[in-house]
Amino acid sequence: MPKNNGREALEEIRLIKPAVKALFVSAYPEDMISKQGLLEPGINFLQKPLSPSVLLKKLRKVLDASD
Repeated sequence: MPKNNGREALEEIRLIKPAVKALFVSAYPEDMISKQGLLEPGINFLQKPLSPSVLLKKLRKVLDASD
């Protein structure tokens, strides 16, 4: 994403669909991303590297969560 980071992209998407669910995946540690203000509280996050089964379980959890 040459112009936006993930948080900025999510903000733009939420203007169109406020209830959209999101999962952030990064090689950076979660605490480092949070300190930079890129993750708001309650955002779903996974750190790379991860296995396909971990990704699928997290996606299922995110999709099944009530809004």
